[in-house]
Amino acid sequence: MTENKKWILKKRPIGLVDESNFDFIEEELPAVKDGEILIQNEYLSVDPTQRMWLTDMPGYLPPIQIDEVIRSSGMGKSHSIQK
Repeated sequence: MTENKKWILKKRPIGLVDESNFDFIEEELPAVKDGEILIQNEYLSVDPTQRMWLTDMPGYLPPIQIDEVIRSSGMGKSHSIQK
């Protein structure tokens, strides 16, 4: 079983951001299909711009919507590849 862990936006922050704004979800991933690759994340970036994405104001990227995954940059290694 391969497990995916993700943070999603549950509600937009008013004032300071706290843990009640997010949900941490663990879920089983389906098997990798032909033409897909599974990347195991090793490093995840946390940047000031993520705070702007939590608002509903447009910026250089669209806001993160409620129940969407918190976007970030990262680095990882290939775990499974299906050709």
